[in-house]
Amino acid sequence: MRKEFNEILYFTGGKSEGVDLRKLLSGKEYLIKTQSVESEQAMVATVRLFEPQVILMDYNITSSKINIDEILIQFKKIDDSIPLILIIDEEAEKGAINLLNRGIRSYIFRDRPGKLPFLIKKYLSHDERKFKTLVENSSDATLILTPDGTHSYVSPAITTILGYSREEVLNLDLYELLASEEKEKVQEAMTVVLELPGVTGPSIEVCAHKKTGELICLEVTLTNLLHISDIHGIAINLRDITEYKLAEEAIIESEEKYRSFFMNSMDGVLVTVTDGTILAANPAACSMLQMTEKEICEVGRFGIVDLNDPRVMEAINERKRTGRVKAEITMKRKDGTFFPAELTSSVYVDAKSRNRTSLIIRDLSEKSQVTEERNFQADLLDRIGQAVYATDTCGFVNYWNQTATRIYGWTKEEALGRNILDFSTSGKLKELCSNIRDVLKTGKNWVGEVNAIRKDGKEFPAYVTETPVYNSKGELNGFLVISSDITEQKKSEIKLRELNSSLEKYTVELINANKGLEQYSFIVSHNLRAPVANLLGLKGLYLQKDHPEELRQRFLTELFENIDRLDNIIADLNSILKSKTEISEKKEAVKFQELVNSVTESINHLIIKEKVEVVTDFSEVPQWHSIKGYLHSVFYNLIFNSIKYRKPDQNPKIEIRSWSENEKLYLSFKDNGLGIDLENKKDQLFRLYKRFHHHVEGKGMGLFMVKTQVEMMGGEISVLSEINKGAEFIVSFNNSKTETEYEEALYIGG
Repeated sequence: MRKEFNEILYFTGGKSEGVDLRKLLSGKEYLIKTQSVESEQAMVATVRLFEPQVILMDYNITSSKINIDEILIQFKKIDDSIPLILIIDEEAEKGAINLLNRGIRSYIFRDRPGKLPFLIKKYLSHDERKFKTLVENSSDATLILTPDGTHSYVSPAITTILGYSREEVLNLDLYELLASEEKEKVQEAMTVVLELPGVTGPSIEVCAHKKTGELICLEVTLTNLLHISDIHGIAINLRDITEYKLAEEAIIESEEKYRSFFMNSMDGVLVTVTDGTILAANPAACSMLQMTEKEICEVGRFGIVDLNDPRVMEAINERKRTGRVKAEITMKRKDGTFFPAELTSSVYVDAKSRNRTSLIIRDLSEKSQVTEERNFQADLLDRIGQAVYATDTCGFVNYWNQTATRIYGWTKEEALGRNILDFSTSGKLKELCSNIRDVLKTGKNWVGEVNAIRKDGKEFPAYVTETPVYNSKGELNGFLVISSDITEQKKSEIKLRELNSSLEKYTVELINANKGLEQYSFIVSHNLRAPVANLLGLKGLYLQKDHPEELRQRFLTELFENIDRLDNIIADLNSILKSKTEISEKKEAVKFQELVNSVTESINHLIIKEKVEVVTDFSEVPQWHSIKGYLHSVFYNLIFNSIKYRKPDQNPKIEIRSWSENEKLYLSFKDNGLGIDLENKKDQLFRLYKRFHHHVEGKGMGLFMVKTQVEMMGGEISVLSEINKGAEFIVSFNNSKTETEYEEALYIGG
């Protein structure tokens, strides 16, 4: 029943300065209740009792005992659609404005209340428009019949139902359209409704004539709205139920067909009364309940259901409210055992206008067992450590296990019904998907590594197995996908490659060390042999007493010289051993320009004396991660050698630069010195104690030490030179990826 939109509740503080609403709204039909406020509880109780369409509230009542925030919360709980208007003084306007966003619809000033009628009309007319729109767009026809028997309102649907225009109906006596035996039925209903203001009477079915003369069936509902001033009449609702009645008659006429269905249905069918009495049971119901039809009729509804199942009463109550119900309940057999069943029940009127109910029972025992098996299988799939999901042939997800949620980040509810290509597939994989689908449609599995996407947008490597799924007819109806996050595996593979690379590097170093040991062994056996032999010989000569004293003194001098020579050789061997044992020295980032500056500062007096020009270019590769002591020794020896073997008539110029090529770091040391005869001396260039210019002092240790230290750092050294055209020494190292670069490569499919 629609309520009148003219009830106004006015909360005041009981003070004389309150607004006189009756005078302000004079000449209008409003039901106004003025309430002096005592507490928040009293205000809430008044709203619940009065159920107003508009609430007015004097802002002055918001004192220590009235919390306006709490009042707004309580009013919203009751009905947040009721407009609330504040009546304020000018100084309270700021507070009223703040309340507009928290539940207040509008406000007026106490000394300027003229705006109030407009606001009330605005809010009430808004609800009137909504109500009128609903009525005029309804498929049911609505009429308002005044006490004198005329029509004050007719909705547009009357034309569809009776064929008369709204204007024609206003001048018609609807009783004349009824079949003669129906008039008394409507008059009785009208008599009952007239005695019950605000009550809707029970629906009645009548036959009426359309404008064309066709006889139709109508469901008529009468509501007494005489007490509502805006309506002041009886609301008549008409619904065309002709098709429904024709269908009902068709059911009655096809009783034999119904009986055939009743007797042969595989579902249990019961004919009952709404009070639970069972009138008939088909053979399937007897078999299901293990009773005869007579036994079923004797025990009634509560003899065949589990009374401890709360769903039973819920189903009965639902059918009372709506006339039909479909539910799953527990039913009972004759032997006392229970079984799950699906129950469908509806209320209908039989051919003799008696209320009846039908019960259709389906045994869900087998379905329950299948469901349990499926739940068991689903539970198994949820427990495995791989993501498992299934899609239809178009890629829409219809299964998603818990591990898929853990790996991809999408919950089951978020994934189901969405196309897998839209939320967990990278751009590269989308391009591959058509090829994968082509393979699957041939009946083969597809296995491979792909880049998938998590919910947070991050890509990760996944190992995927896709399998086509066929239905019982052999038709392709989807795909099953099993995938694993192989991020850690990929990291392990990279780590393994790094270890293998390190092992190869250590192997090369070991080979080089063995070669060094061989050379060291050769040096020991070869270079020590001569001074030791000389010492032994001189010792023997010196001990012979028959030599002149002068000659013996000479033997002694040469003996000391050979001892010094032996000591120098041993010192050189110690230097070689030291360079080979320092390979475990910690690596660090070494800046090449700082290295050059350090070397030139240490020999600054020589640089100035010989007017040496050192030109560097480290713009392409300014630094390298290596053993600083080794690199310093290499730079020092190569720079010092360029100065030592300079041309006498030309100022030395040394050019040092770095560059990267084919994943290798290169260092070049180029000078304008005397050069080297590589055609005859190349094989001896880096050997110990080999010198190619004898006009300057030297021991032949520098290039040997450079080569040894370069190889200890995993590098190589070569030389380009011609006599009197200078020399260029080129040092190269493998510029391998760092660990960080490998990790980055992993996430882009590297």
